Amino acid sequence: MGDPMEELVRFGHCVLQRHNILTLQPPHMPDDNIFEMFALRVSLATRGNDGVEFWTLPPGFAIDFREGRSVEELASRYKERWMRPSNSLNYIYIPVKDACGHWYLAVVAFRERTLYHLDASMDEEGSVSRKLFVRNLGEALSRLVAIGEYSSPLAKKAAEITCFSIASADGLPMGQPKGSMCNLGTQLDGYGWCFPT
Repeated sequence: MGDPMEELVRFGHCVLQRHNILTLQPPHMPDDNIFEMFALRVSLATRGNDGVEFWTLPPGFAIDFREGRSVEELASRYKERWMRPSNSLNYIYIPVKDACGHWYLAVVAFRERTLYHLDASMDEEGSVSRKLFVRNLGEALSRLVAIGEYSSPLAKKAAEITCFSIASADGLPMGQPKGSMCNLGTQLDGYGWCFPT
């Protein structure tokens, strides 16, 4: 099978070793580094654009938030690389791994004035805690933009996050078993890759 520590992919500051890549096979849950590299790829692809329409944050953002890092600490860790100022910002995508190791996608949708949590395998009980976490994550993003050197239109737009509704996405297939990566991958990448269990 090869050396699990063998470096297979290097992109920016991210390195994927064989053991990281092997988590893309069922029944494994993808390694955090996979999502980090994907977020970096998307973020760097928009670097030359003046009108950045979305931010794709790495999984570390939600982890650091969950661990109680201050808004100032989050700004110092993520602002320069992941949160470029833009007056045309419409979406913020945040991959989140819950305490049980289950992945879902949190989305701040400025156009729809909605915070989404995209997870096809969530039950009603999990929905309450998930909505609370996503709401608090949105509020932290609002405060983070307020303390930065962001333009007044972006700061105004971000300040409104606290008033956004919160929802799961319409049309998201329901009943996928925990461990299926099909829906998260489709939402993150748009290319429809799927790793069914």
